[in-house]
Amino acid sequence: MRATARAVGLLVAALVCCGLVAAPAAASGDVLVVDDDGDADYATIAAAVGNASDGDTVRVRPGTYDGGVRLDDNVTVVAPDGATVTGPGPGAGESASDVAFRVESGSHAAPVVSGFTVSGFFYGVVGWNTTGDWVVRNTTFEGPLSGGVMAMSSRGDWRVENVTVRNASSAVTAINADGDWVVEDSVARDVETAFELESTTGAWTLRNVTVAGAAGVERDDALLVAVTVQNASGDWTIVDSTVRNGVTGVSAYETSGNWSVVDTRFHNLSESERYDFLMPPRPEGTAVFAGESTGAWSVRGSTFVQVTNAAIDASGAASGGAATGNAFESVGAHCVGAVDCGDGHGSPTPPSPTATVTPERPSTPTPHTDPGTGTEPSPSPSPPSPSTTGASTPTDGDGSLAAWLALAALVVGSLARVRTGGGD
Repeated sequence: MRATARAVGLLVAALVCCGLVAAPAAASGDVLVVDDDGDADYATIAAAVGNASDGDTVRVRPGTYDGGVRLDDNVTVVAPDGATVTGPGPGAGESASDVAFRVESGSHAAPVVSGFTVSGFFYGVVGWNTTGDWVVRNTTFEGPLSGGVMAMSSRGDWRVENVTVRNASSAVTAINADGDWVVEDSVARDVETAFELESTTGAWTLRNVTVAGAAGVERDDALLVAVTVQNASGDWTIVDSTVRNGVTGVSAYETSGNWSVVDTRFHNLSESERYDFLMPPRPEGTAVFAGESTGAWSVRGSTFVQVTNAAIDASGAASGGAATGNAFESVGAHCVGAVDCGDGHGSPTPPSPTATVTPERPSTPTPHTDPGTGTEPSPSPSPPSPSTTGASTPTDGDGSLAAWLALAALVVGSLARVRTGGGD
């Protein structure tokens, strides 16, 4: 019998190696079901996540749930049929419960969050001083809130897919983040600054992203800038995206990485008196601004319609950019500064003699869709997002995430006074 069993085992192994028989599937993690009606093993998301282990899935049935969920393991938290996560409402921001989903400092967790509508929080998702990879998909963040996704001093790679952020100060904010990011098929509506990248070193791709501001740039919730990149050394690309109804489209300030804007549409960008106090200065009514950029950069195959000042402003760029195959309609100027429009418009100036321009990597556009179409909520004022101005990154010795949130709340208050030109 033993000889026969051994022979059968060797035969099966040989067939697997030859591809004639499929290998047995690896054991998957457990599935923990959550139902707020009490018809499952868990009634709250936090309780199920607290009992989950690496590889487990927390499956949430439709209903309304509390947030403040701490993710310590490689767990997938998914609501296949949708679920709502609600927070304490406006004024939140001084405790960890004011974040819907979070990973604590020093964690290696690599969670997946999918299928939720999140509202009433300071931030929807926060990774602070973490090293794991994140995935956030098929989720809507409803304001008023400071932001949908925040990564502070994170080291892992992030994917944000099919995410909508409405009525918020920011959609995605990354400060001192080293990982690679992909944001695609996502929408930011009625936000002040959609994507904020500061002191990032990883590669970023924004693909098929729509940023739409509220009509009227003098409103409290008007779109200030769709994408702002400051002090970043990583390469980044914006491709097949749309920016409309705002003050500035893309702002690259003191960046050293290579970057490109490809097959992207800019529409209705104009000046606003509300933002005269912002730093760093960004030219208003401008679609693409390259301020003190030293890397190679280009704008290709994009359209600019109803831009009151320059479509592409490189008056402060340290390296010359290339603008090819673009279309302009009702713009104040096609190109200004160290950029060659290639169409005889604008007055390009030569780049710095020390600047080195390297060839760009090609990008492949993808079909554009707008997953955020439909009835939009009535806009209401939302608080500005935290910035690194006057703030430092907390260390492990500073305590939990709550300490950082309290600091961020103070920064938010000071920025609110600056943005309106007020003071004590």
